[in-house]
Amino acid sequence: MSDPSTPHATPTGAGSHLCPGKARAQGEANPDYRGPGVFDNDFPALWADAPMPDDAGDPLFQVAPARGVSRVICFSPDHALTLPELAPAGRRAVVEAWCLQAAELGPAWPWVQVFEKDLAAREWSAQERVVCASAHWLAVVPWCCVQAPGRVDLIGEHTDYIDGFVLPCAMAPHLRCGPWHSPGQTPITAFIDDWSNKRESQASAPHPPQHMTQQSNPAMSRRSIWAFGLVALPLSTIGLPLTIYLAPFYSGEMGLSLAAVGTAMMLARLLDVIVDPFIGVASDRLRSRFGRRRPFLVVGALVVILGMVQLFNPPKGVGLVYFLGWLAVMYAGFSVVQVTHRAWGAELSPHYHERTHISSVRQFFSTAGLIVSTLVPALVLSQQGAKSADVLTSLIWMMAIVLPLTVVLNLYFTPEPEPGPLLPRQPIDWKGLRRALKRNGPLRCILLVLFIGFSAETFRQTLTVFYARDVIGVPNLGLIYVYFFVSAFLGVPFWRWFAKHTSKHHGLAAGLAIAIVTNLCLYFLGKGDVALFTTMFIIKGFCFGALDLLPAAMMADAADVDTAITRKSRLGMLFAVMGVVTNLGQAVGQGVSLNALSWVGYRAAGETSEAALSSLRALYALVPSAVLLVALVIIMRYGLDATRHERLRLKLQRRAAAAG
Repeated sequence: MSDPSTPHATPTGAGSHLCPGKARAQGEANPDYRGPGVFDNDFPALWADAPMPDDAGDPLFQVAPARGVSRVICFSPDHALTLPELAPAGRRAVVEAWCLQAAELGPAWPWVQVFEKDLAAREWSAQERVVCASAHWLAVVPWCCVQAPGRVDLIGEHTDYIDGFVLPCAMAPHLRCGPWHSPGQTPITAFIDDWSNKRESQASAPHPPQHMTQQSNPAMSRRSIWAFGLVALPLSTIGLPLTIYLAPFYSGEMGLSLAAVGTAMMLARLLDVIVDPFIGVASDRLRSRFGRRRPFLVVGALVVILGMVQLFNPPKGVGLVYFLGWLAVMYAGFSVVQVTHRAWGAELSPHYHERTHISSVRQFFSTAGLIVSTLVPALVLSQQGAKSADVLTSLIWMMAIVLPLTVVLNLYFTPEPEPGPLLPRQPIDWKGLRRALKRNGPLRCILLVLFIGFSAETFRQTLTVFYARDVIGVPNLGLIYVYFFVSAFLGVPFWRWFAKHTSKHHGLAAGLAIAIVTNLCLYFLGKGDVALFTTMFIIKGFCFGALDLLPAAMMADAADVDTAITRKSRLGMLFAVMGVVTNLGQAVGQGVSLNALSWVGYRAAGETSEAALSSLRALYALVPSAVLLVALVIIMRYGLDATRHERLRLKLQRRAAAAG
């Protein structure tokens, strides 16, 4: 204001210095805008390069520069129009401009505030909340009811920034106030000292809503992210033996038929499908002194180790019931750990690219674990007379040491975000989940691609031992898998870079395309083509990072769409659904592949029939390629990129702010 009693008039009309192409006070020409116009304020309240002040020389009262950027947004070239007077398309363009400015400035500044300049004039005219005014600012009582004497809002140039959020107070003469947060207490206490009356008072006010401050979602520390990702290392050492070595062990050394082993593996996965949603809901609803996710992670790790010991080291003469029972136990423990861990990871950050970073670290350790799980078999099988049983025994010892250690590190170093309010207990809303899937295109797309992709790749991986041994003649498959996962390990940074500079779904599509091409090439290999087989495996390993890294990050983004639709945070439930879908895919892949081998007359102990080997070659190369092609077509329809997700995130923040 130029005068405490007369607010500035907003420039209107064609002659305004804010019109398109006009020169402003500092000589800068306005852009020739046709919709909302955005440019830097010529008289900013804050400077981005504000100089450091002199040292205050006082141990209590410290001085620091307040830096920032001030910008002006003109709604349209016609400044006589207010926001409600604009056409619907014009109002939408203004809101889009707000969102884009918040997205652009957010990474550089801890607080981005959009406000309407005419608000000061309206408040001055109403004279309902005005406390005091000067030539530069207007102080009013806040709309919200807060029992904090002396608390008012500042509207104008002079706003105080305290740790990234506006301190809503104005100080009358002799009134001193400031925020005080005692450790272990949740409220912020406003301490007010009126020296003229020699009195003190305290009043509690709630924290600024967590979603409204940069401090609530700071960048995760490297130590926390790496401690979180470490858990993926032992988890990945389980998946490969279950897919690659378990079927040959129980069919070749324990005497069970291929069809029986395949059916048992499929049934165990289907039982796991039933359990997964309840795990997700239970972890979402748990409230304990240890957090929501931590107890499930500990219990799941113990169940995994128990099931692994019994399954990988069975007594002689066990039958199908023993195999199915302990396989189901191990799958259940694995799902508890995996669903909890993925939901926890999705909660660590709301940001599109940081979620990719967290997933890439998890994928880094997952691939490292796969390398370890292939090095161990390679070393064991290089010994004279070694069998699959020796490989499984060595993996038991490794898992019993590494899994508890990584879980403890994760519990200690990785923070668990505070949960929202606990809603009344309700049964799982299956109809609501179906409705949400129907309305949530990105979620539906990624779940369908996950099912198809896991079905195809599990189908192929289950047959790898038989194909490598009887079609190619590979002497040490474990060593080739080492090359495979080293390539995957080295490919993780590339896929993270590729997804950041294009999009996550384009990165996933590229990985699927590479997998299809290499699968087709494998069909034309024959006896003795070990070098070509190894080369194809190395190429497939490079694209493995995309297939395992990107879907989890995309799932976290699609979960935000679900939150926008349902107004509920259901990360645990949705990652449980993801677990259901992947388990279904693995169940179909394992069950169908082994039964298909049995149907074509293949013998697990070793096959020499040319007809059976031709059928094995087609099953191993052609069938997965055709299925993955369907997944590739579907993923290209996925439309949630970084720009759209940023708009969605800002929408969720605004909604949470209004509710908070």
